[in-house]
Amino acid sequence: MNRSETGPMNIDVLDMMARVRGLVTDSDIAVSLTLTTPTAESLDAASGLLTRTSAVNPCEGYMAPLTLREVEASGVYQVGDQRVYVMAADLTVEPTTASWVTDGSGDTYAVLTVERDPLQVFRELIVRRMEQD
Repeated sequence: MNRSETGPMNIDVLDMMARVRGLVTDSDIAVSLTLTTPTAESLDAASGLLTRTSAVNPCEGYMAPLTLREVEASGVYQVGDQRVYVMAADLTVEPTTASWVTDGSGDTYAVLTVERDPLQVFRELIVRRMEQD
């Protein structure tokens, strides 16, 4: 197999990253998302006021419902839960299970799990729609 080295990454890795980005941000399937991740909390002891700050990441991603087989096999997921892929390079803060995703329609989803691919190219989130007030 022919590989050309370009610094710490080889061409194969760069090509794979470009292909993944192309799929995750494909205009026919990508959706506009906002990933919000809490970053800090502070409690004012005198007033009892809790202040929270969050990192807000607008990005594009791919959303698809989990299959019934995945739901049944997990014992945790529910019908309607979604799989979301976002590019790691588009994030300023690593998502956590305290994060939430808002899609372009204004629907908000709680992050249930966060998985990293072995090359740290994208994040796979499993999310569940939150009840709207």
